Amino acid sequence: MEEQLKYKELRQKFEPDLEPRELQFQTEEALQQLNADITATTRELLKSKSELGEAIASYPFDPPLIVEAENEIKALESGLKRLEEFKLKLF
Repeated sequence: MEEQLKYKELRQKFEPDLEPRELQFQTEEALQQLNADITATTRELLKSKSELGEAIASYPFDPPLIVEAENEIKALESGLKRLEEFKLKLF
């Protein structure tokens, strides 16, 4: 089984003429972007969970609204999991 290359190694492989300092900057920027995406997704997930609570307590009772909120939570949880996997795998 082939070992997974880290982001920095992949950048080097596909752009071998990149200067080491620039490669380091790009790697740091990529990690910062990934962390920002994880933070934004976490924020949206918390917001969606709050909205689900409001949807469940709403009157008149609106099951499609609850289903929509639950689907949004599942999508965000899935996306967050993938982002965290990328971070572990690539950085």
